[in-house]
Formats: sequence, C-alpha cells, structure tokens
Amino acid sequence: MAKAEKTKLFRVPDPYPLTLAGLLAALGPQAINFGISVGGGETMLIPNLAAQGAVNLFWIMTISTIVETVVVIECIKYSMITGRSFFTMTQDIPPRGIFWPWVWAIASLFTFAWPFWLGGASSALLKVTGGTAESTIGGIKTYYLWCWGALIVVLVVFLFSKTVYGSISKIFQWLMWINITGMIITVAITASWEDYKAVLWGYFNFGLSKPDKPISWKYIAGLYNQPGGSLMWVSLWVLEAGWAMGRYTGKVTGILRPPEEINTEVLPWDTSDPQEVKKMKDWISIGKWSQIIWWSILGAMVMTYLYATAGYAYFYKQGIVKSGLEIPIQIATIVGGVFGPIAFTVYLIFVFATLYDAGFAFLDTFIGRTVSDAIAVTPRLKGKRPYRFYYFLVVILVIAADFVFVTFKDPYALWLFVATSAVLLRGVAAIQILYVNSKYLPEPFRPGIITKLILWFTFITGVIAFVLGMYATYYNI
Repeated sequence: MAKAEKTKLFRVPDPYPLTLAGLLAALGPQAINFGISVGGGETMLIPNLAAQGAVNLFWIMTISTIVETVVVIECIKYSMITGRSFFTMTQDIPPRGIFWPWVWAIASLFTFAWPFWLGGASSALLKVTGGTAESTIGGIKTYYLWCWGALIVVLVVFLFSKTVYGSISKIFQWLMWINITGMIITVAITASWEDYKAVLWGYFNFGLSKPDKPISWKYIAGLYNQPGGSLMWVSLWVLEAGWAMGRYTGKVTGILRPPEEINTEVLPWDTSDPQEVKKMKDWISIGKWSQIIWWSILGAMVMTYLYATAGYAYFYKQGIVKSGLEIPIQIATIVGGVFGPIAFTVYLIFVFATLYDAGFAFLDTFIGRTVSDAIAVTPRLKGKRPYRFYYFLVVILVIAADFVFVTFKDPYALWLFVATSAVLLRGVAAIQILYVNSKYLPEPFRPGIITKLILWFTFITGVIAFVLGMYATYYNI
C-alpha cells in the first residue's frame, strides 16, 4: 500500500467500462449494500406493517430511497477521488481533528453493537430445530446458544479470511441472487393482480391514501430508514474493492497474512490533466450507476416491494399480525402456509441467511472499521500498532458483548431502535458530506444544486423523524 506523499502524484487507475460487464465487475460493494438493505426491515418491519394494513405509507420508503441514493453516491465519490473513507474525512470538518471520527465511532458502537440481526437469524434456526422461545439445553435457553454459535462463526470467518472484504463480498453476492430468486417465486404464487396494484399504489400515492389505522411514529421513523443499507460505510468497501484511488489503499487481512497499512490521508493526483479527470469521471459514473441499479432499483424498490406484497397478500387478508420471535420468520411462515411444512423449514434456512449475512457487514464496517478509523487518525495511537490489531480488538470485544446483549430484548424491538437512530445518522452524514464535497473536491466533482437541496432535506427530515420516533418509543405510543 502506497502512503500519501506531498511530492508524489498518484495515477488514476483505468475505470471499469460503463457496460453490463463493468457493472457486474463492480458488484462487490453493492452486493453487500444490497444484503444489508434486504435484511432486518424487509424480513421484519415491511411484512409486519403490510399485515397491519399500512402499505399506503410505503411511499415514505420511496422518498427514503431517493435521499439515501444521493448520500451514498456523494460518499462513494469522495472516497474514489481521495482514497480515504468518509470517517477519516470527518477530521477535516470543524472543530477538526479527532472530534468527528470519535463521534462516529461512539455513535456506531451505541447503535449497531445491538445484535438485532443475530436475534432474527437465530429465531429462524430455533424454529428449524423445533424449539420455542422457552426451550433450554443444560439450563440455558436454546435461542441464546444459537446466537452465541452464530457469533463465533462470524469471528472465525473474519480471522481466517485472506481479506475480510473479499470473503464477505463473495458471501453477499451468492445470497443476493438466492434472495431475488426466492422472493420472486414466493410472491408469484401467493399474490394476486389486485395485491400487486394495492402495494404499488402504496409506494407512489405520496400521502393521498391513509393506512387502515393510525401507525406509531416509531414504525414510521423505522420506515423512513428503509430500505436501509450501508450509507457512508459503502465508502470503505469501495476502497477495499480498489475503485479509483482505492487501488492504493490497504485492506484488512486475516491473521494468517501480514497486516497491510490502511491509508487515512488524501491521495493526490493530477487534477489538471484532462485524461486523469476523464478517468475519474468514468469511475464516478460506475459508482453512481452501480448504486442506482444494484441498490436503489433492485434492492431498495423491487425487493422491498416483493416483501411488502407477500406480507399484504398473505397476512393482511387473513388478519394475521405476528409478534415476538415470530416476526423475523414471517416470510417462511408465508411459504409454509402455501407449500407446507417442508417448504417452511427450507425457507427458515433462507431467512437465517438473509438476516445472518447482515451481521458480517455490521461487524466489519459499521463497528470494526469505523472505530479503527478513529484510532488511525488519533495522534497518540496512530502507527503504534497495525490497523488490523485495533480492528480485531474492537470486533472481538463487541462479539463478546453481544453474548450478553442478545439476552436483553427481542430482535424486532432492537431493530426498531437501530432503524430510528440510523435516520439521524443519515441526516448528519448528509450535511457533512455536503460540506466536504462542496469545499474540498476539485471543481468538476462538486455537488450541484439539486444534490445540495436533497442533502439538506435529508438532514432536516432525519432530525425530525428521529425525535418523533424516539418520543413514540419512550412513551410507547
């Protein structure tokens, strides 16, 4: 890994072509992004709200998809141009220095260390093995044992990977296509033409239709975070995938390989060279369209629509609203209701994979990389030990804490807390990336007026939704 030097200019690598082959080559970071977006909200919140007759509120997700797409594109753009992540970038935002990197590190730990993904995945395994919420082995709840075993598997994968990103990107790409195929088949069999139209209207009525009954703001705030996704954390996977200036940054390696140095500074290149500028613009196009096609259209709109239609066609028409540990396995319940107990068991494995894969991404970037980035820009800690040392220290400590956290709340309650908090984090990230990209990027790459308006809208609405959602959660209204 080359380290930034004031006297050295790096060459912009040749970009992927803006073709289907090029977009498939750029799938890695977006497959992870897709996997996170088609996770907790899609398996838990969306079918649950559809069962309550709230599909007419799903236009909120359409707005959310637009604002999140803009935020992520700006974050990807910054990392490709500079060769460093969103989180190390925040040291350039007033009051400058380590303040904002550590704010993000602490916020990420407080928000995403709660193992909602793990609880949902383990609920599926519990059901597969015929257990219940009260089942025990040796005096310990079976549900907890499944959670603890799943945490150990994540850690083993991280420790013994060639690179952590390389392993999880392969896992997510396989699961992405399985998820798409499984949901298309499920909805094709369970839904009628009227169901398709009713849910589609929910996505595009923009407040012209109301839900069957009032819905708590804690659910609406969670809905405004949908379809979720990794937001500014995509910038870390873009760097590890080697996009643009990410070609010169290091990767987090497993313990059987030597540690690499991770770049935290701007990598300079010749912005006065038209050829270099053109190559960077082509990289920006790849970043933009990979986000729009793989995440915004396929993950955020098509897949959430399928989950919503399944919940509406099956649960809503029968007046069924699941609760507790039954919420994470709603999709398997639908499949089992249509095809019988064998299909139910098979689909429980699918639900497990859909929820479990998100845990790899949360522990890798939302927690491990975000905290390690803060450490890497702290003068007293920078260079004392390899980046990888702090990364695995943080991941191991959080996994150890999750052994306890998983006993606190059911996965749906944890997920709602995280989703509501994430709306605020998205708003803060929007205003920060707007500040930096408008101030520090070369002129041809600075955000335009529409992008600026959307980022301001994201910030203001994120604060409002967070306050209302937390108020409703606190008072249980």
